[in-house]
Amino acid sequence: MITTLFHQPEDLFTDDDRPVVRALIAYIGLTLTHLTTGHWDWDNQPGFAEHAQPTLTDTALLERITTTYWGWDDNPAGTPAGIPIAVPGDGLELHPVSPLHLLFATVIDRPSDAGPLAQTFTAWSQKVTTAPPPGVVGIDLLPSPEPSPVLDDWLAARQRDFPQWATRYPGNWDFTPESIDRLTDLIHHHTPTVEAINDPANTDLLAGACWYLGEMLRRSRPSRWVYVDYTRDPGDPALVEYRVQTNDNRNTANPFRLLRLGITKGQPKARGRYDRWAAKSN
Repeated sequence: MITTLFHQPEDLFTDDDRPVVRALIAYIGLTLTHLTTGHWDWDNQPGFAEHAQPTLTDTALLERITTTYWGWDDNPAGTPAGIPIAVPGDGLELHPVSPLHLLFATVIDRPSDAGPLAQTFTAWSQKVTTAPPPGVVGIDLLPSPEPSPVLDDWLAARQRDFPQWATRYPGNWDFTPESIDRLTDLIHHHTPTVEAINDPANTDLLAGACWYLGEMLRRSRPSRWVYVDYTRDPGDPALVEYRVQTNDNRNTANPFRLLRLGITKGQPKARGRYDRWAAKSN
């Protein structure tokens, strides 16, 4: 399929084919990392294009790889260069590979039988002694974020401040499902517009509200808080980076976005999400 889509290396640089290239990079990397219980990494160290595997030798091609953005988003201003790397699981004596380089090598070699992709998959398969776990990270499993001191500090501050927050914003904050309705009413009263809910001036209210809703979600189903700092859109407050994710990594909820959806949609999205979330706890 790859040699049908791309006839020469230059074809992988066209804007029209960028979504296809991204999808192929993701598929190749997910296949390899799932096979070996590995993970993704991002290589932006000097010389990343030259030292990535499999080796490419065309100097002009390497320069173009270095100066092209290969990330998943639309390259916001200031995003550094680099390439995604598929890292095998521990103890397999395998080296990380660049799915992008595998694509280029396949287009360059145009193999009639087992080419770079098949050879890499076979080499990795031969090192695996146990079947991969069910579910594929990035398809039906969410990535599991690393522990975060930022998250730990935020949670500790929210827990300490909660009694005072409950005094500043009086209500029956008893962690019952019905209290989520009271919470959304409170948010609608103080921040009735998107501009207001995004306004840093309302961080005190929203920080406590996000923690409260997140704790409701966490306590209703085996889950934990996670910190995700790479999906923040322009204009989003930092609160959008704090989420709750199930321990099986199959579902996640973003308290701030749920509260904001209640403003933009005019519906109590937070309560509905909680009810569906809690219903799956058994």
